[in-house]
Amino acid sequence: MKKIKECLESDFEPVVSKHGLDHNFCLNNNSHHAVRLESEESGIALDVYTDRPGIQIYTANHMNMTNGGKDNKVYGNRGGIALETQFYPDAVNHKDFLSPVVKAGMHFRSVTEYKFFGYRRKIMKENQFFAMMSRMKYINKMGAYAQYI
Repeated sequence: MKKIKECLESDFEPVVSKHGLDHNFCLNNNSHHAVRLESEESGIALDVYTDRPGIQIYTANHMNMTNGGKDNKVYGNRGGIALETQFYPDAVNHKDFLSPVVKAGMHFRSVTEYKFFGYRRKIMKENQFFAMMSRMKYINKMGAYAQYI
């Protein structure tokens, strides 16, 4: 498993030019498990499962809030992460990619699951627990957008 921080601090040109991650990753979807995020600080983790062939990962590279967000917290660059399951970019122009085209009369169904859980035991004070639960509810309301926790 690779830390996001390692990716963001790399000298890999596509990461440097975007000032972070804003890339599509091709998935091996035999297991449907796309990605896992873990917080060493809180012990919370997120697993993303999908039947889509790719996932776009964006690390809020140019976020520069001047007004506060939830609880008036101000988020700067890389203050969040988006996990967007999708077809490959430019798939309509590549016959060997899964087609994202849904023609009139066709049905389309796709499933993406975001599963939050504790991946290691951690003793928390009661106020830390309630703050953590509040953030999880906020993340669930936001859908594919997840704050760093």
